[in-house]
Amino acid sequence: MSSGVAKPPSDGGGELGYSRLSLLAVASFGLGGVTAMVVVLGFVVALFRDVSFLLPSGYLGIGLVPLAALLSGWIALRSIAASEGALTGKNLARCGLFLSLGSMLLYGAYHGATLLALQMRAEGFVRQWIDQIASGKPEDRDAAFVYTLAPGSRPSLEGDRADVRAKLEIEYNQPNELTNSGPYTGFRQSALVQLLNLSPEQPKIKLRKATEPNFVDNGYEIGLEFDVETTEARFRLVTLVHSAMSNNLPPIKKWQVRQQQISSSAGREVPEFLGPGRAHMLKVDMARRVAMEFSESFDPRKRDFSRAYSLTVPGARVPRAKNDDPEMGAFFRTINSSGGQGFAQASAPDFWASPEVRNDFLTYLKAALDPDYLGPTFQWFAIPSVANFPPIELNEGRVRVRFPVRLMILPKYLGSAELELSAPAQSADKKEAWLVEKLVLISARMAPQTPELKNAPPDAMNIFLRKR
Repeated sequence: MSSGVAKPPSDGGGELGYSRLSLLAVASFGLGGVTAMVVVLGFVVALFRDVSFLLPSGYLGIGLVPLAALLSGWIALRSIAASEGALTGKNLARCGLFLSLGSMLLYGAYHGATLLALQMRAEGFVRQWIDQIASGKPEDRDAAFVYTLAPGSRPSLEGDRADVRAKLEIEYNQPNELTNSGPYTGFRQSALVQLLNLSPEQPKIKLRKATEPNFVDNGYEIGLEFDVETTEARFRLVTLVHSAMSNNLPPIKKWQVRQQQISSSAGREVPEFLGPGRAHMLKVDMARRVAMEFSESFDPRKRDFSRAYSLTVPGARVPRAKNDDPEMGAFFRTINSSGGQGFAQASAPDFWASPEVRNDFLTYLKAALDPDYLGPTFQWFAIPSVANFPPIELNEGRVRVRFPVRLMILPKYLGSAELELSAPAQSADKKEAWLVEKLVLISARMAPQTPELKNAPPDAMNIFLRKR
């Protein structure tokens, strides 16, 4: 006995027949219904959670469901039309087509609008972040650093400037190893921050491309690539930003810069310097050579004070000062002089781990800077960091540049400072014109525990650092 649905007699003879329900029509209706249900539920959940509803575009199976509904519905309608009444289910097939096609069009429009909105928000956030760095203000630079941290772990920047700086040093500037810097220092000395601080004007920024948002860590991650041009240089900036899905934060504070990297438009690691930038870097290179020579003279196995002092006095390069020169001794021994004539300045540091650390650190530093010190040798190192693009200041006909250095009085203390050099503006492109002026202390803290240096002599410390 055959199953089916009775149909009226045909015009030819009125023979009673049956119409079978098209399985493809049922499949189209079912798949279309599933598609519509997923879209509707997704919209409802996104609405109540205040998040965007973006299905993973990389998962092929999600797109196959509505496509299968469309294909099966289209085939079902053609089969029903050609069956001369043997198949039924035209309405089911049409409903399946309507549900799948309508859901796809609705979600497609929403998906495109959401992607555009996320990319615009990400671009606006990165532009604001770049402007903060380029302003040159320490408080704006600190805010830019905070935006590289996850939203839930960001410190407040409210309050006294010294307190804010101390908070950042304590929480985000602890080096893991002796030869590393903390993340806060790493950000301040990054190529992007230095390049943006070279120019007195705001940079020109043009978005080249953006990747499709990827849902990770309960938020959306987007890659953005920019062409950036300042008066000094032209470079390409690639950033990876993330937007956390949190109802407790204002829109701009949901974003985080997770990665940033610069290169030239040709893909090289260094930017393309323009005319002013090339002249700037020539001066910086000359100053860096003098800074390196000055730093090497303080190797504890050399303690070549006459060589170092000759780099601080105009015309004293050759012959160098004698070791018993009283002016040389006074220059290096003086810290925090009222007239600012001494080499080391520590009157207003940004951060000291504690008063005890300050006192001990300055005691060791005074000994390290005393040409007549004859006590036990201890490690003293001034290492110019990878500050490739430090800004130059022009004041009273002289140009000045500061290189970040690390002071190591091991195995106990680490300090950070800036070695300031200057030269006449008209001859700053010559190495002989640059003079070392002072060492500006910034911070000091306890050194990380390093088993290799626990009871090591000074020579072992030198060997260890050079290997690292």
